[in-house]
Amino acid sequence: MQEDNLRKLFRNASVSSGTLIQTARGHIPIEQVEIGDEVYTHLARYRLVKAVLHRPFGSKMVKIDSGENSLIVRPTHPLFIERGHVQWIVADEIVVGDHIPYTLALISAVCRYSLRQAQAEPSQEVKDTPVPIVYGLEVTEDHSYIANNFVIRDNRVYRGR
Repeated sequence: MQEDNLRKLFRNASVSSGTLIQTARGHIPIEQVEIGDEVYTHLARYRLVKAVLHRPFGSKMVKIDSGENSLIVRPTHPLFIERGHVQWIVADEIVVGDHIPYTLALISAVCRYSLRQAQAEPSQEVKDTPVPIVYGLEVTEDHSYIANNFVIRDNRVYRGR
């Protein structure tokens, strides 16, 4: 992989540590996923992880809650969401009432916050949600994986729906 492409992928790492990834080995925290692991994709099959990336937490994050599960990602990270039809929608555009495909769960809350805001005026929800490192995976062929029962795009640069 060219160094430029690796930098772009690294910059896009955006899933919080502790997020459970559905793999052939079971549900494991994203920080324990390794190159060569197989992850479950939006096409209901397992595909190989080509790269695992991590970096310090950026300044803005979005916490999406479905009642049973929650996911913390950067605002620009695409998720597979049903809103009239199934489509990739960036986290910052997800709203309460959107559906999560496959689980039929509804998005029940969306919390947007910045690192500076969390430090200056921490709500209980933000204060109890540590996000020191963010991670990303690059997945062969399907370019998606299941994280806390949400379907998200892998770390390739996203160019729209």
